[in-house]
Parts: sequence; structure tokens; C-alpha cells
Amino acid sequence: MPSITTQLANQAVLAGQTATFTVAVSNGPCRSFWYINGAGYYGAFASTISYKIPNTTLAMNGWKVFVNLYGCGTMGANLGNSQAAVLTVTAAQTGTGVPTITGQPANQSVMAGQTATFRAAASGTAPLAYHWQKNGVNVVGATSATYTTPATTSADNGSRFQLVVTNSTGSVASDAATLTVNSGGAPTITQQPQSQTVQAEQPATFTVEVSNGPCRSLWYINGVVYYGAFASAISYTIPSTTLAMNGWKVFVNLYGCGSTGANLGNSQTAILTVGPSVTNNTGGSAATIDWTTTHQTITGFGAATAFQCASHDAAGECNGGGNRWTTQELNLLYDQNLGIGLSLIRFKIEENGSFPYNTNIRNAIAKGAKAWGAPWSPPASMKTNGSINNGGSLAPAFYQAWASQLVNYVSALKNTYGIPVYAISVQNEPDFVASYESAQYTGQQFHDFVVNNLCPTLQSVGLGNVKIMIAEQAHWQFNLATTTKNDAGADACIGIYAAHGYNSAASAFPVNPGQELWETEDSDLGAQDTSSSNGLAWAQKLHDYLTIANLNAWHYWWAVDSGDSTGQGLLNDASGTLVIPTRFYMIGQYTKFIRPGFVRIGATVSPVANTYVSAYKDPTSSGHVVIVAINRGSGNANVTFQFNGFTAASVTPYITNGTLNLTQQPAISSAGGSFTYSLLPFSVTTFVTP
Repeated sequence: MPSITTQLANQAVLAGQTATFTVAVSNGPCRSFWYINGAGYYGAFASTISYKIPNTTLAMNGWKVFVNLYGCGTMGANLGNSQAAVLTVTAAQTGTGVPTITGQPANQSVMAGQTATFRAAASGTAPLAYHWQKNGVNVVGATSATYTTPATTSADNGSRFQLVVTNSTGSVASDAATLTVNSGGAPTITQQPQSQTVQAEQPATFTVEVSNGPCRSLWYINGVVYYGAFASAISYTIPSTTLAMNGWKVFVNLYGCGSTGANLGNSQTAILTVGPSVTNNTGGSAATIDWTTTHQTITGFGAATAFQCASHDAAGECNGGGNRWTTQELNLLYDQNLGIGLSLIRFKIEENGSFPYNTNIRNAIAKGAKAWGAPWSPPASMKTNGSINNGGSLAPAFYQAWASQLVNYVSALKNTYGIPVYAISVQNEPDFVASYESAQYTGQQFHDFVVNNLCPTLQSVGLGNVKIMIAEQAHWQFNLATTTKNDAGADACIGIYAAHGYNSAASAFPVNPGQELWETEDSDLGAQDTSSSNGLAWAQKLHDYLTIANLNAWHYWWAVDSGDSTGQGLLNDASGTLVIPTRFYMIGQYTKFIRPGFVRIGATVSPVANTYVSAYKDPTSSGHVVIVAINRGSGNANVTFQFNGFTAASVTPYITNGTLNLTQQPAISSAGGSFTYSLLPFSVTTFVTP
């Protein structure tokens, strides 16, 4: 039988030193859950299990530590709690002993041509010898506690500096601080937003560009304020204009720009002019559907379960009853026959170690979905700002601890709760500082955490098949992923490159064979809009991301929004009555029929004005094709669909237009290798071959 052979021992350390607690078991291994002064953390699955508290402080003096051991040996025995150990922390004795870093260097941001100064402090037996390192290499002549660089260049951007302190009894290295070098000059607007003239139902995009950015942005759209991107080129797209928008005024406020955080104020004002849409040519035109031309393989379509919990911990974080769905909601979302057949479920990884969304995840998996998770923040104790909220970064000293906690979370889902995890994101929206749970990463920090910590830790416990995802930026951009992508060793660890789609036009981002490209979150942040025009805008966006960005997977934000009356959910039950907007069905025109493993094939994109066509095949079934056609015009569009490289006896249409919702129509003969159909105004039609 498994039993504890070595109990935890009390630890006494000097402030700044690391305290390590270790338990050993016979006939293991065991799963472990550590209690550190009352806070719970998942530990290793092993026979000898340790927990390290780095950089101890006097405030930790008297902390009690014990570990719960469960799932031990071949029988899965539960050994319960170990004996408690006490941590004693005393003040570091100035001037004696092994060197201790008492003041860590801070990240620095300068303009090109400026110098940067790094400072650190240490104590220990004199004399102390100092040597600064740049990217792991000693800097010639940098032998004091302060180091000032020569005039910086763009080549220095991302360099990491640390101080190594040595005396007769040993040596210690400080944390590494990152140098950011911005191009010279003050931030200025180089391109103002321009007035736009469009037809009703068409999108309108406004763009501003700045030099020596990036800038944070607030867009004012006819007096309503929306947060924009943090970038040097920033766009805002109104996806589906209406005649009521004619004359709208648009400008953007730019602030927090460049290395100095300069505020540029408001851009010039642009005017939106919206004219009537042009009725489609009803004479008809041809769209070729080509089986032999292939593009990306579809992994699936999904939405998230996150927040909106029945219970919370002392920090206000979910720990039970997370975002529960009714049976009706589950079926509408994930059942291919009763609903729109979503095939991916995104869940929030709780840094407190709880699993409040397991019911939704299990139910979605039972319908055939794959599950993947994303954290919103590491624990407060591991962050530079000491909070799970308001941004802040993962402190380098805790990279391995956080990687281990993430991997243990994934392992517990698989081994304890029977939930296999397809992928794990390193961080949700690492470029967005929110008042709620959030965290920031630089491109270099992503690279280092993935290649040195998360990737090898997953592989070490047999979870190398779980795909690592970066960087899930708040808009469709990948600047935080390029450092990893440009390093072949780090890039090999990445299974999925991903970003969010908020206020962003589709664009391609190349990935290597075997890697995937995902859009992982988008929604209407404003008031709930259940109209067909809103639904058509979402269908258009999905079409664009599939055909321009060549996505493998696309996600809406919440599957069910139970908290407010905005459009952040595919479904909304906040009022107690289920609201199903038209966008749910128009998105479903894709998700219900384009199944995981299908491949996008050649299709004439716009055979008639205001129509948009894409096509997909099941490579395992000869002739099984799904064609999705959008008509955003105000009149019927007659289109002849011609087959190349395959045959099908018939096609069955399904239509959503605000009156019809995924409504099946009579089958149409296509035995001659083609068929003609009159697409209804303002509609999405999906044609399915047998």
C-alpha cells in the first residue's frame, strides 16, 4: 500500500532565499495538492514531490505548509494530508554569507540613440564582485551594481540584462530585465482617418497611423466610445452599414504612445456617407465549385464558457457553478441535429485551481466537441503587480511554477475528471490591461516561457500531444508571436497561432505545416442586436476569415451570456428568457454543416454583386460538399453553381434570412454537374450534397 515515508520538515531561511518543502511516498506515485498558508496549488504527480517558495519575505514568517496526497499507486489510494510544516523567515544579515539579491533590476524602455541604466542591489560577505550580462554574455567593464548601456540601436530591442554577484562563498544571479528600444522621434499621426462612402450593407473601415508608436486608442463612432487596438496602425470597421448611419462622425483619441506615453489627442474627424444598396443583377452568373483546388483543413467552430459563476473565492474568482447552461442551450449550441453543431469549447483556466466549468465541458465533449483552455492571469503571488487584476506580468522567478501549475491543471482535467484537453493557450489578451483578471507578456517573455518552461513540462509528463497556443492578442495581430515564430526551436513547440477578431479585418498569417491558425474570440460588445442585418455582418466576417485568413478554427466569445443584455453571447438568458439572435442561425449556416476535418476547396468568391461564396469537402466521402452563399443585396441573386472534379445527384438548401432560420428546403437536382438557384435577399444559404 502507498504510504508517506518522508514527512514535510520545517524550514528556516533568510529573507530573499528559497524555501523547499518535500514529501516522499512508497508504492507511489501520488497526485498532490499543496496548501501554502491556506492557498491551494496543484503539485507534481510523483513519489518524491517538492514545492518551492522562491524569494521569501518576512511577511511569510510563520506560514504553515502541508500537502494532500491522492490517487496514489495502482489502486488510486488517498493518503490525505501530510503533517504541517512551518516556514520561519528571518531578516537577511547584511554583509555576511552567500550573496543575496536584495533589489532586482527593472525593465527599461528608451528611444533609439538613448542610453538605458539598470540597477540592482545585493548583500553578503564582502568583498562582492559584480558583473552584468547581456543575453547571457558578460559585458566588458560592467562591474558595478549599476550599468549604463552605450547609445542603443534597434538591434538592442528585446535584450535581457542580469547582474551576477560573487563572493568567496558563492554567487547569485538577479532576475533578467528586458530592454525595449523604440525608433527615434516623438510619436505623431502620419495618416488621419479618411471619410468613407459606401452602399448600405457594406462595411466601412477607418484607419489611423502613427510614427514612433504604438498608441492606445479610443474610437468615437457617432458619439459612442469603443476601445481600439494598441498599435501603430489602428483600424475600426463598421461591419454592416445602414442608411441610418449616413452622416456619422468618426474620430479616434490616441494616448499612451511610444516609450514616453505621449498623448496625441483626437485625430481629425471623418464622415461616413451611406447610400442605398444596389439591387443584384437577377440575370444570373456562374460560381465554379472546384474539388481539386484545396486550402485549409477545418478544425472547428466554437465559443467559450467562462466567468458568471455561482460561487467565488476570497479574491472574487470563480470556484463553482461556472456559466451553467440549460439542456436546451446545450442542444442549440453543440447538437448537430437540434442546433448549430459547434465543435470546439473554450474554457477559462482558473488560477485558484478550481474547475467550475466541467459540467459544460463534459456535455459539449459528449456532443463531439474538443475542449481547450486559456488563463486570464497567473496567481497574484507570481505576478509583478501582486494582483490577478489590472495587468502586471508573470515574474521570471515563477515561470516554472506557473508552467507546472498549468500542466497540472490540464493533467487533472484528463486524469481526475476525464476531460481530454486539445490545446492550452499561454495567455488571454496579453496586450490588454483590464480591471478584471489580466496579464501582460512581451514577445520575448512568450518565447522564454514556452521554450524553457511550458513546452518541456508538458512533454515531461506525457502531455506533449496538447497543443500550445500563442498569443491570443485582443485584435487580429501577431506581433507578440513573431519572436517565437522566428526561432525554429521555439516555433516547434507551437501548435496553434491565434488572435481575437475584435474590430479587425481578416488577413493572412502564414503558419508551418502541422500548425493551425485560429480566431479565438469576437463578439458584439454593444447593445444586443437580434436583426438579420447584424446576422449578415457576422456571416460576412466568418466568410472573410475563412477565405482570406485561411483559418482552421473560429470562435464567438460566450456561448451563453447570462450576465447582461449585450451581444457578447451567441445566446442570452440574462433576463430569464432565452434570446436567440439571427446571428446565431447565420453563423450556424457554417458551423452546422462544415464539420471537423473538412477541407476548404475552390469556389468563385463573388459570382454576382453582393454575393459571397465558399465551399468545403469531406475528403473521406467522394462528392460530399458544403457550399455556403451569402446574398447581402436587396434583390434575388440568380447563381448557377458548376461542379468541377466531382459529381452529386442533388443538393439540399438550408436558409436563414430573419424569417427562415436554418430552414431546410426541397432538394434540387444537380445530376448534370450543375444547378441554378435564386438566393433570397439578405440571406445565407447552405447547399449540402448527399
